[in-house]
Amino acid sequence: MKEHLNNKINNKRQEQLTNIVEYASVQSSERERAAELAERDVKDYYKAVYMLDKVGEEFDGIISSVTSFGMFIELDTTVEGLCRLANMGDDYYIYDDMTYTIIGERTKKTYRIGDPVRIRVENVNVDLREIDFRILYKIEDNNQETQVEDEE
Repeated sequence: MKEHLNNKINNKRQEQLTNIVEYASVQSSERERAAELAERDVKDYYKAVYMLDKVGEEFDGIISSVTSFGMFIELDTTVEGLCRLANMGDDYYIYDDMTYTIIGERTKKTYRIGDPVRIRVENVNVDLREIDFRILYKIEDNNQETQVEDEE
């Protein structure tokens, strides 16, 4: 900066400084991404540890994401778990990628992002940072429950 202020910077030096700044910005961005990944991993670890003694307990949650293999459900505690479609025993569920919904082939039950549901914690794997939920029922707008029957 001092060189620039005193007009003692030539084109070669300007190019060197530009390269240094570009390299530093790339390094900074990479380190920031690595730190964010580490932070997310630590949070996921502690969420799994927190839920470890809650296997079998029931909670209310909101469907936060819908995929071809299941639904992610977020609890009030910000803990998020996965309800796998393969584990929903009351019907065969199909993912509709146009509407981001899960639809029961036989029952026509639908699940979409934002739906409130009652879940049970089925399994927690701390090493993999995975929390598995089972949907017990969908909480309807009029506080009625739509039961999901287990066929275990």
